[in-house]
Amino acid sequence: YNTDGTMHEVNKAWENLWQAKRKDAIGKFNILNDPQIKNLGILPIIKKAFAGEPQDIPEFEYDPKKVGYHGRSRWIKSRIYPIKDSHGRVLNIILTHEDITEQKATEKNLHLFKKAVDNSLNGVGITDSDGKTIYKNKALDEMLVDFGYNPLAAYVDKDKGNEVFKNLMSGNNWSGEVVM
Repeated sequence: YNTDGTMHEVNKAWENLWQAKRKDAIGKFNILNDPQIKNLGILPIIKKAFAGEPQDIPEFEYDPKKVGYHGRSRWIKSRIYPIKDSHGRVLNIILTHEDITEQKATEKNLHLFKKAVDNSLNGVGITDSDGKTIYKNKALDEMLVDFGYNPLAAYVDKDKGNEVFKNLMSGNNWSGEVVM
């Protein structure tokens, strides 16, 4: 970017990310006048870079259609930093983007999955290879005595509990009934 905020240059990765042509943005797009950047609340961070301070920009979702460009909305992680001359004057600004759209979709799906498991009427628990509890949902907590970090403690028949866990920890399935 030029010091007035106009786009100075882009690379092929930028064109691919935004599904845009460099000729449509260079000298035309101005980051300091972008209403979406202002509405996202990141303009003050960007202005700090224009004042000479490198900045990490918090993750944000950007939709180029909202400012008259083609392309689809993307979640972006960015870093912006000034290029200075030998006297410390800002000459240009470099802005890098990392597309984290897939990561955000995965996080959303994991959150939904966790919510479903948390609210399941079936007891769900996860243990590590030592048999220590990593996770248990509310239903499992309500079904069993609170067994804390040792699920084997919930088994009335400790030998049967050891058999179940030995089988599960070796990667096998186990089915049957136990008294807990």
